[in-house]
Amino acid sequence: MAATGTGFRYAGANSDDVSNNSGWIFSACADCFNQPAAPAPALDPGSITQVLAGEQANLVLQNVPQDKEVVWFNEDQTQELYADIANQFQPVINAGTVFYAALRDVNTGCVSEVLAVPVSILAEYTITASAGYCTGEPGPLIGLDNSYQGYSYQLQTSGGSNLGAPVAGTGFPITFGSYPNGDYQVVVTGPGPTQTITGTVNGTPGNCGISVPNFCFCNATDGRAPVTVKMSAPSGQNWTVKVVMGLYLTSSPPAPAAPTPMPVGTALTDIGGNMYTLDGIRLTTKGFWVQVTNGSSDFDIMVGNASW
Repeated sequence: MAATGTGFRYAGANSDDVSNNSGWIFSACADCFNQPAAPAPALDPGSITQVLAGEQANLVLQNVPQDKEVVWFNEDQTQELYADIANQFQPVINAGTVFYAALRDVNTGCVSEVLAVPVSILAEYTITASAGYCTGEPGPLIGLDNSYQGYSYQLQTSGGSNLGAPVAGTGFPITFGSYPNGDYQVVVTGPGPTQTITGTVNGTPGNCGISVPNFCFCNATDGRAPVTVKMSAPSGQNWTVKVVMGLYLTSSPPAPAAPTPMPVGTALTDIGGNMYTLDGIRLTTKGFWVQVTNGSSDFDIMVGNASW
């Protein structure tokens, strides 16, 4: 065994060491053991170093001489994982890691300096779309089933043209807006490798509308009446309050304390059956007006006179 500098070299099974009754007799090391290690090899640019969990990487070195075999080591360089003149290391990757590659002379066992090759796991994403959309809208609401903080997500046509502004990752699913049925891609950029996710969306248009059934409770002793705004629309959308006047939270303190105004951005509840609801209260002496949106369409309704 011999080691010099930052590299390492060793004689393999062909080191010609023998023994007799007097003990071990070693032949002289090859000349390369007394010389600096050869430079580290280069990674072929066609190598695959970014894969989904459970897939194989494909690591190939450039310009390997015929008298050299390719050797790959694990991250702490304590284990030889691959040694072959075939020059195609294909480990299964379940977590990000670093492999180290070297060239070893098949005659002398001398090993070059090592090349560090990081291998990373790609995050898995799926392009999502609402099953339906309101008649008159461009199409279904497109999004991703997952996102990560620190990453940016850009929706594009299948041809690579940007659609809208990039959306910052939140750690949760994200949406891009409503677009026509068809093929799309999302380009993911951030600290890790850039990814391009592709998918096809195909939603069905349907009629949408807003209503307030049973809105009149005019004789309440505390001067307040419950309100349920109903939005009929395909399931899978995100409806929120865009503008509101005279509508208050159900969690408001009891009279005679002032009720708490309904905040803009309050989300409607998807109760199934293509129906969303917004529960609140109003003052029986005044009317209310509320406008809701899914980002593409706005619907509003007024009960009584909301201007005061």
